[in-house]
Amino acid sequence: MGAKWFWSILLLALLSFLATCVGPYSSYSKNITETIQGSLAADNISDLDVRMDGTAVNLTGEVANASIAERAVEIAKNAVCAERKNCGACNADGSAKVCHTVENNLTVANAKPVVKNEVAPVAPPVTKLAEQSPYVLTARKYADDRVVLDGYVPSEDARAAILADANSRFSTVIDDRLKLAGGAPTNWTGVAQTKLSELQTLNNGAVVMEDYQVMITGIGDSVAVREAINVSTSTLGDGYVGSANIQVSDAATALVGQVSSQLACQTMFDVLKGEDKIQFAYNKSDLRGGETFDLLNRLASAASQCDQYGIVVEGHTDSDGADSYNEWLSEARANAVVEYLVANNVSPSRLTAIGKGESEPIASNDTKEGKALNRRTKFVVTQLN
Repeated sequence: MGAKWFWSILLLALLSFLATCVGPYSSYSKNITETIQGSLAADNISDLDVRMDGTAVNLTGEVANASIAERAVEIAKNAVCAERKNCGACNADGSAKVCHTVENNLTVANAKPVVKNEVAPVAPPVTKLAEQSPYVLTARKYADDRVVLDGYVPSEDARAAILADANSRFSTVIDDRLKLAGGAPTNWTGVAQTKLSELQTLNNGAVVMEDYQVMITGIGDSVAVREAINVSTSTLGDGYVGSANIQVSDAATALVGQVSSQLACQTMFDVLKGEDKIQFAYNKSDLRGGETFDLLNRLASAASQCDQYGIVVEGHTDSDGADSYNEWLSEARANAVVEYLVANNVSPSRLTAIGKGESEPIASNDTKEGKALNRRTKFVVTQLN
């Protein structure tokens, strides 16, 4: 009998628990989800799914950023029933309290996936280029449309831009002499590309950029080509100072500016002389031939633009004849060139004649062709004392 009463009492207690807790908790689930949804909407957080899963509130949906996700979770955690009678007898004083947990299953738009133990990439160290002074770039174009580039560029991008420009203009580009260096003047690459485009219009020539000094020289086919280069050289901008010596056959000389770079002056002499030779009478120092005087007139114009530098005129012979005679002849011929330059307004104080004779051959004296190469007149630009 006692056992029956025990089980009867236990059954009544269980029914009482279900009546007081389970029924109200179903109402709690409904009310708490509605409360959370209303609070989210009041906070301008929309389009989220709020569901009860047992005693847990499950939040799902996508939010714009992590701060909105944190705010939504906080609202859900702090929510209490709108109707306290349906929240169960949670507090001793009969007031409602939070009787649920929150599971955050929200996703953040465009969020980077979190990778455990991810190591942030380390940027390679930036290597500062050594400063170069003077900052020089040269481009020499030959009659076969080959161009040789030498000097400095400020970056790999600048090198690529100059090479792309040169390769689009010339049949062969020799560029292995270009080096990276800091200290480039303003708009270095832009000025270089402009001068390469002008060099393309010449039969042969050269550009020398030394800091803010820019020189272009060469042989052109027309006065129109020369005029375009002269105008561009006179209006470089960005602090650059330009000079130009473009020679056109049967046209009066038209020069731009003075040259303040020894390298540029030497390059000008080398280009304007080219492979042409100053001709002399056999075994004499007398100048002869119209081409000789045309050449000397070009060189006189170069000397006039390089008036802060000296010019050494070297005479050279082949090995035919006595050493002493060859030395005398080469000096006499160098003096004849100096006299012509003086007659064309080059100051004699800037000119020096030297006879080298046969002492410095550049080819074999065993052949006719070699001897012809050794008979030459060389111009060397020097600093004035």
